[in-house]
Amino acid sequence: MHRRSFHTVAAFLLFATFFRTTPADAQRKGGGGGGNTMPTANASEMIVHGTVLLPDAAIPARLVTVTRTCAGRGGQGVFTDAKGRFNFNLGVVKKNTSDKQAGGTFTDVSELRGCSIRASLPGFRSPAIDLDPFIKSEKTNLGELVLQPMGKQTSAALSVTDGDVPPKARKEFDAGLDNAAKSKWPEAIAAMEKATSDDPKYATAWLSLGMIEAATFNNPAALRAFAKAIEADPKFAAPYIEAAAVQSTANDWAKAIENTGYAIALDPEAFPRAYYLNAVAHVRLNDADDALKRADAGIRIDVDREFPDLEFIAGIVLASDNNAAGARKYLESYLAHAPNGVNAAIAKRQLADLPAEK
Repeated sequence: MHRRSFHTVAAFLLFATFFRTTPADAQRKGGGGGGNTMPTANASEMIVHGTVLLPDAAIPARLVTVTRTCAGRGGQGVFTDAKGRFNFNLGVVKKNTSDKQAGGTFTDVSELRGCSIRASLPGFRSPAIDLDPFIKSEKTNLGELVLQPMGKQTSAALSVTDGDVPPKARKEFDAGLDNAAKSKWPEAIAAMEKATSDDPKYATAWLSLGMIEAATFNNPAALRAFAKAIEADPKFAAPYIEAAAVQSTANDWAKAIENTGYAIALDPEAFPRAYYLNAVAHVRLNDADDALKRADAGIRIDVDREFPDLEFIAGIVLASDNNAAGARKYLESYLAHAPNGVNAAIAKRQLADLPAEK
C-alpha cells in the first residue's frame, strides 16, 4: 500500500510525552519531589500531598509514580513512599497582594491551568485529580488516589515473589521507597540493593531498583535490574515495560518491541503503556501497519486517554494511507485530549494538509 508521507512525518515525530519526566529530572527543574525554586516576596511555593491506595484500601507494595500532566503535555513526577504517600511541589505560584485580609490569593496559575495529577502503576487505572480547585482554594491535601485493576486478572500486574519476602528484605525495601519519595537517590539505591541481596528472587525490589536507576539516568544499571526482575518472575509485566521505556530512550527500538510484546502477551487488556511504547517503536522503524495495529489496540483499552499520542500515531498512519476521514477523526481527538501535547503542532499541520471533507 502506497503511503504518501509516513516516513517524513515519522522522522519528525516528537516523543517527549512518551517518556514522562523522571523524578530526578523534575527535581532538577524545580518541580516534583524536592523542588529548588526560590519564592519571591509576592510568591509562594505550593506543595500538595496525597495517598495512593489499591481498591481494598491496601497500600501498594510497589514504587508508584505520581505525575502531573497539563492539557496532554507530560510533566513532572514523584515516587510514593512505603505508605503510599506523596508530596508534589507545584513550584512557585504568584500571589495577588492586594487582598490584605487573606494575605494574598493565588492568582497567577496560567502554567498550571488544565493540569491534573494521577498515579501510574502498570495494570491499574488511576483517577486524575484536577489541580485548579486546589490552587484556587489553597488546599493542599489531594486526598486518596484509589487504583483500579485494568485487565481481566491481576496476576501479570503483581509479582508472585511478593508473597514470601523475608522481613529483613522487606524492611530494606520500605526504606528504599521512603528514600526514593524524598529524592534521596544514593540511599534509595543502597536500600534496594540490600533488599535484593537479602532476597535475590524479590522481583518487585529488582524492579524498583531499576526504576530508581532509570530516574537517575543510569540506564545500564536500570536494564540489569529489570533483567533480574524478569529472571525472578517471568510473568511479571512491569519489568518488561520499564525496560522498554529505557530502551526507547536509547533508540533500541527492536528491544522495545520485544519487551512490550512480552508484557502485552501476559495480559492484552491491562497495559496501555506497553502498546504506546510498542507503537512508537514501530513508527521509528517505519513499520506503519504494525504501528497502526498497536495504536488501535492501545486506544481501545486506554479509556482514560492517559496516552493520547496513540491517537496521534493512528492519525498520521491513516493520513499517509490517504484515509482522510480516519486521520481527521484521530488527529482531532488527539488535539481534544492533548491541546498542548508535544505533537500538537504536527497534528495541526497534518489536519491542514488533509483534503477537505465532501
